[in-house]
Amino acid sequence: MTPLLFSCPPSFRLFFLSLHSLFSSLSSVPSFPPPKSLVPSPTSSSTFLHLRTTHNPPTTVFVTSSPLLRPSSATLLRFFIFRDDRFVKIRVASNHRDLEFDPAKSGMVFKVNHGVSVKLSGGINVFSLYSVSNSKIWVFALRLIGDEGGGEALKLMKCAVIDCCLPVFSIRVFFGFLILGERNGVRVFPLQPLVKGNHRKEKKNNGKRYNSKNGFTNGVDAVKGNGGRTVAQMGI
Repeated sequence: MTPLLFSCPPSFRLFFLSLHSLFSSLSSVPSFPPPKSLVPSPTSSSTFLHLRTTHNPPTTVFVTSSPLLRPSSATLLRFFIFRDDRFVKIRVASNHRDLEFDPAKSGMVFKVNHGVSVKLSGGINVFSLYSVSNSKIWVFALRLIGDEGGGEALKLMKCAVIDCCLPVFSIRVFFGFLILGERNGVRVFPLQPLVKGNHRKEKKNNGKRYNSKNGFTNGVDAVKGNGGRTVAQMGI
């Protein structure tokens, strides 16, 4: 930088001298420690959620999603729990057939095509996953359990599935509500009915009615759409 100082006007000399002093001071600053928790790539989306129960102190969980191509197209969910001032990987269990924990990948394989984009949003004890390619929203619940080795594990429960009739531009889990930003405005759903279920599903082709344990209620009605596919009409 010395040759530049002599060939510049006085005002520019002061500018470069200031830069030189700044870079000299930065070079003496000790380097930052390496990150304590490494999230493998690629990562398509991530979110935080808080676990709150009456039996355990509240804690924070970090959730990430990644595309899987082999052996078949799927979505990989990884979970990190906050322990001892850092986020550490934690084992996850589930009773659903389309959710399987893979120890080699340290994550839960969700047997649903990842597609072009996935959006995660977390709240308290629950989080949502929106797949743009599948036009679906899954609502999951988490709770802390003990594993076989006496340590900690998470129980992942799939609570509800919403077939989206319209494109969803934003999704947020906030204060016990699922908030969707759509083309015509914003739709808001209470999460408690989605998590607990107790939805009456109606099939119009034969007039029969039946209850779905993991269905919807309060503003979400399942009806038959074009091609016989069951869709969820939101905000009725």
